Amino acid sequence: MPFMGRTRVESFGYPDPHYAPPASDVDAELRRMREEDEEAREGTRSFKTFNAGRAALAQVRLHWQDDEQDPQSFVIELIPDSPDRILLARVDPEDTLQKTWEKVARLVTEDARPLPPFARFEIPKIDVGKKEAFFRELTGPIHRSQPPDWYLENFGQWTRFRLDEQGARLESFAFMTMSQILGSEPTAPSYVFDRPFLVALMQRGTSRPYFLLWIANADLLVEVP
Repeated sequence: MPFMGRTRVESFGYPDPHYAPPASDVDAELRRMREEDEEAREGTRSFKTFNAGRAALAQVRLHWQDDEQDPQSFVIELIPDSPDRILLARVDPEDTLQKTWEKVARLVTEDARPLPPFARFEIPKIDVGKKEAFFRELTGPIHRSQPPDWYLENFGQWTRFRLDEQGARLESFAFMTMSQILGSEPTAPSYVFDRPFLVALMQRGTSRPYFLLWIANADLLVEVP
């Protein structure tokens, strides 16, 4: 599907007879991913699989929409086979990612309902490769009530995320280096994510997500080959 009327990207949803691969394909993918990045396994959220075909719609819930017939903004939840929640929100962004999430959180209800009959449902596949971030503003001396003091030389994190018909997978690994201081220092509604949208992952029973991602353009989406 075209994202914001430009780049053609791969997507999944319903109607689509190939909504999910056979279970054997999912198992093979899981085995391959377990073999990768062995050192970061503790920071990995494994694939949360979805059902195939029409059964997939049972794993989709609508929390909010701005219009019953032709929604332009909406909040949808994907229900994987795990304790996690996957929230997708096609809304106008606020000044910061945190404020955007707070706006979406107010629209999440306890009585989410299935999509209307014959509704079109489509999500672009997201593939965020390994992204590293270094928080230099946090480095510097760490003063203690008793010596010795320490110096935080380096602090960073890398993250990898993918969302497709197989489910969602998030990997995150934090690292730091410290040293001791010796001195001082329409007819049927469509729910198509073809505009910027928010992705939030959170565990059930919690109010704060453990992962937020704002998709503003097609850079992180999987293009049609």
